[in-house]
Amino acid sequence: MAYLFREKFKVSDLAVLQQRPDMLVLIMEPEDYLRELYAKHFSDNDIKVVHCTRAEELFEHVRISDPQLLLVNIDALDRFSRMLGLLKLIKASFNHLPVVAISGGLDADGLKELMDIGISSHIDRRFTRPADVVHVVKAILNN
Repeated sequence: MAYLFREKFKVSDLAVLQQRPDMLVLIMEPEDYLRELYAKHFSDNDIKVVHCTRAEELFEHVRISDPQLLLVNIDALDRFSRMLGLLKLIKASFNHLPVVAISGGLDADGLKELMDIGISSHIDRRFTRPADVVHVVKAILNN
């Protein structure tokens, strides 16, 4: 309710997470720098991470690691339609798993397609800080 009267919204205000010892986030990020940057921010917030560097191995990583949330760089495959197909398969098999998509930009149609298959959130890397990713994940895991 307080946000109705604020001019500046802070995502971190929504992200007070009840810490659980089994908290695990699977990060699918092929770029070493970004993968390590996100991992550092999660580690600073006492959230364990498991990495997957190849989209082709993502389904198996989800099955084996049983994460509480999946963070996916949707630009990891050469075509958006291939990533969309992979995410549909994951959501069909693990419908309880919240998925957060990250990209360097996505048009409205692409965003609608992601939301239609049940993605929990999309983060546009151009307009956020790496620490914001942790705040979004915490807010989703609190629900």
